[in-house]
Amino acid sequence: MDKTAFYKIGYGLYVITLSDGTRDSGMIGNTVMQVTSEPAQIAVAINKANYSHDVVLRTGLMNVNVLAESAPFSVFQNFGFRSGRDNDKFADVAFTRSANGLAVLSQNCNAYFSLKVEKYLDLGSHGLFLCSVTEAQTLSQEETMTYAYYQANVKPRPQKAKKKGFVCKICGYVYEGDELPPDFICPLCKHPASDFEPLDAAKDPENHTNTQTQEAPTMKKYVCEVCGYVYDPEVGDPEHGIPAGTPFENLPDDWACPVCGVPKDNFKPQE
Repeated sequence: MDKTAFYKIGYGLYVITLSDGTRDSGMIGNTVMQVTSEPAQIAVAINKANYSHDVVLRTGLMNVNVLAESAPFSVFQNFGFRSGRDNDKFADVAFTRSANGLAVLSQNCNAYFSLKVEKYLDLGSHGLFLCSVTEAQTLSQEETMTYAYYQANVKPRPQKAKKKGFVCKICGYVYEGDELPPDFICPLCKHPASDFEPLDAAKDPENHTNTQTQEAPTMKKYVCEVCGYVYDPEVGDPEHGIPAGTPFENLPDDWACPVCGVPKDNFKPQE
């Protein structure tokens, strides 16, 4: 089997919103597909390790917010890099409500669908929800965000800077200065000072007896051969309990791709 063929399947990116009855929550999803037009039905696959899976299974309701290409990285940080079990993802998010009472993002989306679960299929690592569409609305004419567009244009690239400062290992925010205040909180991802590291990770050769610069080891990224998801050790997989800074080699044996659900042995080092 040529697993690179799976790279050719296009994926959109969505914020799936829901409520447990006491608090709004949401997650980043990419497996959303219209399956029939009469009646209008949409299928949504959600990893069973996600908090959102259990909520939708219990309530039978969700909204699919279609992300536009203008959506910034902060949207993915908020809805994709932390779990709704422990975080209020709507604390600083502008939204309205659809007729089913669930949140609709006021920005960064070009359409939304309100869904009612009609059937559920257990797929092992994922649950597949077959839903009827109870409401649908176009919000703008912007292009839809795809996974390929996100990788090429939205996800930040590590920057090698020679200026003094500290970089957030979670989101890449740079704090300029000689010292990082111990109570500093990242303005982007809200992580504490303990999740920052010096911009210049290389050791000063003047402090060593040899004359060669000793660089700090870098953790290698791994790519899923099935869907193209890239595991970045600097980010980890917080949604599934994997903290930032976890090397791929240290992932649990039962860890699976958060996008398509295949096991670790379907990953290879990113070149």
